[in-house]
Amino acid sequence: MIRERLNGADAPMTGRQFAHDLGSPTRRRVGERCEVLAQAGFIVVLPREGLAEQYDITGDGQRYLEGEIDADHRRPIPAPKPPGKMRPGWYAGFG
Repeated sequence: MIRERLNGADAPMTGRQFAHDLGSPTRRRVGERCEVLAQAGFIVVLPREGLAEQYDITGDGQRYLEGEIDADHRRPIPAPKPPGKMRPGWYAGFG
């Protein structure tokens, strides 16, 4: 739904605009989904200093909507956890 909404928009949109237009209860959920779509290359995040980020559709996102790209081949690779967020080896009985 996010890609479709961006494709029909005249300008980039913020998470708040998505939440309002899509009837989503929180901007956080919209932001999480936009992050995944950005990692897959279907949308781009446009940071704005002091303001909410905006999102816009990419050429690959448009080609996906036209049926030219299969999303199953564009899954983002999960990022590893930062070292400070990992449990120590002794926690799982490894150390």
